[in-house]
Order: sequence, then C-alpha cells, then structure tokens
Amino acid sequence: MALLLCDIDGTLVRGGSSYDSTMEQAINQVFRKHAPVDLSRFHGYTDRLVMKQVLTENHILFDNQSIERCLYVFGEIFPEDPSDIEIIPGVLETIPLLPEENTLGLLTGNVEAMARKKLRKFPVNGSTLNDYFPFGGFGGTDQHESRADLIHIAIERAGNFKWDRRRRIYVIDDSQRGIGAVCEAKRQVFLNYPETRLVPIGITTGLYSREQLRESGAEYIVDNFKEIPSLIEN
Repeated sequence: MALLLCDIDGTLVRGGSSYDSTMEQAINQVFRKHAPVDLSRFHGYTDRLVMKQVLTENHILFDNQSIERCLYVFGEIFPEDPSDIEIIPGVLETIPLLPEENTLGLLTGNVEAMARKKLRKFPVNGSTLNDYFPFGGFGGTDQHESRADLIHIAIERAGNFKWDRRRRIYVIDDSQRGIGAVCEAKRQVFLNYPETRLVPIGITTGLYSREQLRESGAEYIVDNFKEIPSLIEN
C-alpha cells in the first residue's frame, strides 16, 4: 500500500472565515489581550507558527505552556459545524476509491480538533470524510512549527495503519510552502526509509498556479482531485 498524506485547506476543503475570529477569541481568553488575526497573510503556515507570529507582532509575551493552552482552546472553540467550509469538487467522489489499495493520512497546519471538525461536516458512504483519515501530522497539536517535521510524524504514525514501508509516500498540497516542505523532508525520509520515495503532488485548487507549484518542487501537478488515483504507483 502506498501512503497518501493530504493537506486540508485548499486541497480537500476551502473557506474558513471563522478561523480569524476563533483565534482572536482564543488569544483573548488565554492572554486577556486583543490581537487581530488575518489568515490570508499565512497561507501554508502551521497554526502554531501563525499564533506565535500574531502574538509577537502584538507584543504579547508567551511561553511553551501558554502557547499549548491557547492552541488547545483554539481547537475547542472552533465551530463544530463550520458553515463557511465547503468541499472542493472531486474530493468526495475520489476519497472512497483510495483506501482499498492505499493508506490515507492528513498532513495539515491545523490543530487536530479543528481539522476533524472540518472533515466531519461532509458525509461519505454512511460515515464522514473524517473517517477516511485515521491519523496524520497536525501543525498545532504536534508541537512542531515546521511542516517538514510534520511529515516525519505522519510517516511514523502510518506504520500502525498497514502502510508498507517499501511503497511510495505521496503528499498532496495546494501551497508552495507545503510542497517546499516535502522537498525539505526528502533527504531525512530517505535515510529513515531507504526503500521508499517521497513524492510531492501539487494541486491547483488553492491560491497557487501550476507554475508556482512546479517552482516549489512538485513532481506532479493536478487541477482536480479526481486525477490523483492515476498517479499512484503501488
């Protein structure tokens, strides 16, 4: 089985205007201070890095303990059924076709609680989209700012979910930062798993063009998630 690690925002779903206000509420609740948040400045960042940047810019002192608490609150108060989140065309039709021959996981900058709420919104074959992704690397929950580090975390967890370590690892992401992280992680992945290969797939359903994704190091570029199965080598 190949391992497929999927980004969420811009890859599986889009929208999320409640992100900004929810992070502002979390910061206010934990630090008792107001800090404006504009996610459009941080596309492809992890939630942990976004929060640290916002706090720093607003001269709000923090330590590891307060960051952990704020990220936890952020995930907890994010809406259970976010009305502004919509599925990207091609995803719901394609995801159910993949688990039979592949292992699916998430690779997202989101806090895990928020990621799960987004995916649970969409029913698929009597369950939800969330149920197709039993593990992953999460950029608020896993205590790492770097998306490259999250790749290593997700790969380690995949060992508990039928991934054959001789098979390829595909990371599907819509952002330049996400694709760049895959390229950054390649050397260490090869050292840890010399029988496999890490393959970045760029998808143009986010903010970036084919040219930008190619410049970032994408080996394949697709315009619709329906194209993914044809690229996977098991």
